[in-house]
Amino acid sequence: VDTTAYMGLKVERVDPPQKTGELVREATGEDAVTLEDLSAEGAEALKAKGRVLWRATVTHRGNSGTQVRFAIFVEDSAVQHLDRIHASSQCSFARSWRAFNRQHQGQHHERLVWCKSLLGLSLVTGSLATYIVMQLSCARERPACKGYVFHAVVLAKCVLIDLVQQTCMMLYLLGWFEAEGLRCQLCLFQPEHCPSEHPFSPANSAAFASTVVSSVTNQFLFRPALRSSESEEDKCLRFTARVAAACISTLPFTTGIFSATSELLSAPLLLQVIAFFPCCVGWLSLAMLALCAFVAFCNGLAEG
Repeated sequence: VDTTAYMGLKVERVDPPQKTGELVREATGEDAVTLEDLSAEGAEALKAKGRVLWRATVTHRGNSGTQVRFAIFVEDSAVQHLDRIHASSQCSFARSWRAFNRQHQGQHHERLVWCKSLLGLSLVTGSLATYIVMQLSCARERPACKGYVFHAVVLAKCVLIDLVQQTCMMLYLLGWFEAEGLRCQLCLFQPEHCPSEHPFSPANSAAFASTVVSSVTNQFLFRPALRSSESEEDKCLRFTARVAAACISTLPFTTGIFSATSELLSAPLLLQVIAFFPCCVGWLSLAMLALCAFVAFCNGLAEG
């Protein structure tokens, strides 16, 4: 399939005749167009005749010899359960239908399955980290690198467990509960998915709370060496580093909250304002760490 194909689309209503101009769209590559008729004459014709006739003309305007495939999905607008998605405060018919056409043979569903697999692997990773810590604590002789191994395990837990779990959970919420999420797309064809479902149910809230608390507790596992004399500048630097580390540890969660819409959050503006500061600090801290690593790498090349 040629993803650079140039096409033109013209849509017009035949019966009843369209009073306004025809819809004309031009696009390159993969694209989807959703058209919803909310006119009074269309509703009257559907009620009287049981149908509305449309004509869609797709023109391939490219000169490429590569095979081009056009996919067309049509659903009967008179299906009764579609009234549920129109009346739902969580789902959007037009956005759900458009998202369904953009899924490219189920890739959206595959991402959710991939997230589910990652959550299963995080259980194995967490068990392995717990085993290593227990072995270090039960060792009779204190290894010289015991402290460094523990710090490495905590860092690996943050990267491979905490951040991965938060990312998967936010992808699940955004991919399932948004107005064009997979739940609303299933509502187009299966009425049992149409009833409203709160994204922050007790089970989901408990999972999110435990994951965020687990990410923040890394601050209690790391403690700098105590000094007899410490300046105010050192204390301020230590506090800033701990705040930056906490923001990085919860970065997927704050980024997901900041990008969520009113369909997912009951008070989106308030929660987005709260998540704005840690989200910005987390991304800026990551950028600073990447910049410092790049400078250190360049200095190493210069010295070598």
